[in-house]
Amino acid sequence: MKKLTCIIAAVALCHLAAAQTSPQALLEKCRDYCVCLDYSFTIKGELPVNGSGNAVIQGEAFRTSGNGLTVCCNGTTRWTVDENAKEVYIENVAPGEEAGNIIRGYLKDIVNYSSGKDSLKGVVKRDGSTVEVSLQNIRISEPGDDMSRFTFDTGALDPAIWIVNDLR
Repeated sequence: MKKLTCIIAAVALCHLAAAQTSPQALLEKCRDYCVCLDYSFTIKGELPVNGSGNAVIQGEAFRTSGNGLTVCCNGTTRWTVDENAKEVYIENVAPGEEAGNIIRGYLKDIVNYSSGKDSLKGVVKRDGSTVEVSLQNIRISEPGDDMSRFTFDTGALDPAIWIVNDLR
């Protein structure tokens, strides 16, 4: 009976460890799978800055939305959409460039982290600032063939209202 209890405890511990993830492991999942998550961050300082949103990352492609901005990137072109200013910037992305993917940047630099079944929290130190990062509702699925969510159709915008800055 004691041996059976030890085996059950070991299996439970393995499942618990498998349910948690490291920043590096999640970064690797972003390369090979489709990762969806909600994020929030606080830049600590005299005047703290808070932000939150959601992200979808698949290989070099990503889409982040939060705080009035949407950034779409299909791996070669990046669209930065400012809903409040009614402005879009379109830029080429160099091969291997992070292309403004805030989540990948946080995952590369995060320290002092803790993780759960579908969450990861930690601290990022950048340019003398401390950023507290929280990734929640992490969902990992097989990559899809439909890449349309990683682009932005500026043709659907009313040119009388929107400014499109094509910097390519």
